[in-house]
Amino acid sequence: RLVVDYQHVEPDLFLPRNSILSVFAADKRNDFGGGLRWTPVRTIAVDADYHVLKAEDGNGSRARLRGTYRPFGRWVVGADFQLLKVPENGYWLARAFASREFGRFAATLDGWFYRYDKLVNGQDQSLGGTVTGSMQLAPSWKVALAGTAGSDPFYKSRLDVMAKLVWNQLYTREVR
Repeated sequence: RLVVDYQHVEPDLFLPRNSILSVFAADKRNDFGGGLRWTPVRTIAVDADYHVLKAEDGNGSRARLRGTYRPFGRWVVGADFQLLKVPENGYWLARAFASREFGRFAATLDGWFYRYDKLVNGQDQSLGGTVTGSMQLAPSWKVALAGTAGSDPFYKSRLDVMAKLVWNQLYTREVR
């Protein structure tokens, strides 16, 4: 499958530039590029995309390569590599992930490593990971517990634990 796309972003907040909310307004930019999805066999998928970023403060690019393997139906294992080049600061990212369903229970692991082009608060890298466990309570309801640990330029070290009650809308089609 081949996809070609274009995105034009121009904030329509109508806020004065001295408003505290103006920091949330993105600058005008245009992204154009495309992607390719290749599935050599049913259990393997490879996604690649590349975009050129045109902005008022300078141009850049974004590239991504992701592979996913589904070995035994309820398992998902993969890796993701990304590269961002922009005038302010770019990075490259390496990420590995895995998830497994056990009936009503599910578990995921996710680890990542960022290397920044320029120093951010004296650091040029970020490393972290997340472990999540969830249990299906009802057809549309899950309860999940997630823990994230790591370090990055904004936290010397970090540990977050979060419990969530999740509702997923289910769409069922009635067949008569």
